[in-house]
Amino acid sequence: MAISYVNYNNCITNLTSSIQKHFSLTPNYKTNELIDKLLVQKDYENVIVFVFDGMGNSIIDKNTSKNHYLQTHRVGKMDSTFPPTTANCTTSFITGLNPISTGWLGWSTYYKDLSRVIDNYPNCDALSKEKIDGENIALKRMPIKDLGTIIQEKSNDEVKYFKVFPSFAENGCKSLKEFEHRICKICNQKGKKYIYAYWGEPDYTMHDEGTCNDHVKSILNKIGKALHHIERKTKNTIGIVSADHSQIDVTPIALYTYFDLLSCLKAPFSCDSRCAFFFIKEGKEEEFKQLFNKYFSQFYDLYSKDEVIENHIFGYGKENEMFKDEVGDYVAIAKDRYYFMQSVSEDGHFFKGHHAGGVKEEFSIPIIVFDN
Repeated sequence: MAISYVNYNNCITNLTSSIQKHFSLTPNYKTNELIDKLLVQKDYENVIVFVFDGMGNSIIDKNTSKNHYLQTHRVGKMDSTFPPTTANCTTSFITGLNPISTGWLGWSTYYKDLSRVIDNYPNCDALSKEKIDGENIALKRMPIKDLGTIIQEKSNDEVKYFKVFPSFAENGCKSLKEFEHRICKICNQKGKKYIYAYWGEPDYTMHDEGTCNDHVKSILNKIGKALHHIERKTKNTIGIVSADHSQIDVTPIALYTYFDLLSCLKAPFSCDSRCAFFFIKEGKEEEFKQLFNKYFSQFYDLYSKDEVIENHIFGYGKENEMFKDEVGDYVAIAKDRYYFMQSVSEDGHFFKGHHAGGVKEEFSIPIIVFDN
C-alpha cells in the first residue's frame, strides 16, 4: 500500500535547497524552480526567509481579501514537511534537512532508555509537565546545525547570518513592531546577509480561538503591514515569506478514557495529537490494532512502523540515528478534524484549532515574495 502525504519535491526543504544553491552550497534535495528564478533576478544584499507559525494557505484564504498584501504577493504554494507541526517543520527550515535526518519529528518523543515521553521544546514530562533539569534532552541527542551558520562559514564570513525570534528566545522581540524594526536594522547594515525570521502567530491564537475570526484577521493584517514596511524601508532585499504548517478547526477525543486500549501501551503516545506514535507491549499488538480500529478508524489511519518507513512519510535522506527508535510500533494519522487528548485538562482547556495530521489543508503553505 502506497502512503503519501507531503510532496517532498515541493516542500520546505526544496526551498532551503534553493537557498543553498544561491549561496554556492550543494543542495540537499531538488531545488524549488520558482525560488531559483527569483533569487537570480538580482545580486541581493539581503535574503530573508520569514516563517509565520500556522499561516497556511487556508488561513490566508479564510481571513483576508483578494487585495490583501498576503494574497497579492503570494506567488506559489508548497507543502510542509511531515507531520505539519512546528518542532518538525521549523527544524527543517533552520537546518535544510527532512525530519528523517534531523530526528525532530513532533512535539514529544518517547525516550526508551528513560522510559519517558518528553515534550521536546520545553524539556518537560509529557504527562506531568514536570520540568527536567539540565541540558535540553532533544537538543543533546538530536543537535541542530543551522543552515545559516554553514552559509556564513562557507563564505568565510562574507555572508552574515542572523536569526530574529519572538521573546521566548534570548534577545527575542517582544512585539511584531520590534520584529519589523530589528529586521530593517539588520538589512540596512553593510554587506550580504542571510536572515531567518520566525514569528509565533497566528498559530498561538488559532489554537485557542479557531482558524477564522476577527482576532486572526487582525493578526494577518498586522503581519501584512509589517512585511510592507520592511519592503519599503530596505533596499536590495528579497523576502521569502511562508509558514511551518497550517491549521484546521478541531474536536478533542479523550483518549485517556479508553482503558482497554491504554492497557496495551508501554507508554503514553508521543509525537503529536494528530500524528500519534504508539509503543505496544509485547503480545498486545493484535489487540491494540483491533481496539484502535474499532474506536477510531473513522477518524485516523493506522500504519505499522514498517509501512511508515517504507513509504518515506518523514522524507528522504540520511537517517538520523534516533529515527527508528522514535517512530512507534504503530503510527496513527488523523484524516478528520479530531485530536487525541493525552490526559484530562486541569483548566478545562481544549484546542479549537490544531495541526499535525494528514488533512491536505494542514500542510499546504504559501510562497509569498517581495523584493526591492
